[in-house]
Amino acid sequence: CDFTLKDQQGKDWSLYDQWGTIIILDFSTAWCHYCQVAAGDVSVIEDMYADKRVTWVTVLVEGFSGEPADHELITAWSANFGIDSPVLAGNRALINEDPAAGWPLGGWPTFWIIDRELVIRENIKGYSSSAIMTTVDSMLVTEAQEGL
Repeated sequence: CDFTLKDQQGKDWSLYDQWGTIIILDFSTAWCHYCQVAAGDVSVIEDMYADKRVTWVTVLVEGFSGEPADHELITAWSANFGIDSPVLAGNRALINEDPAAGWPLGGWPTFWIIDRELVIRENIKGYSSSAIMTTVDSMLVTEAQEGL
């Protein structure tokens, strides 16, 4: 499901415009402890893949009181955790048990690892930096073997 949301610079960010990039798509909330732990690792993991065209994109769905994320919240989130990659203001309208209508989430945070052709390769419920890195590393090995 494509979506277009505002990032922390106030610019539109669209999923389908990211063709050619491996995307770590992170659906999080401000009130979730494990979402905050994941946010603290964004810059470290992105630095590991800096020359591989891998980006971590956070869709912040809710604020601390369950309200939809807004520009003020995503700006504070990115500044607090030192995140330069996109942090997007989302809401619960993005979530749907039917994958044709939205993103089915099993909890907070939920990650979708998407390949360069915008094909979902992995869904990770909860935060595990090793699971994310294992999936991305596997995708990069496959690309190298295929000469991409």
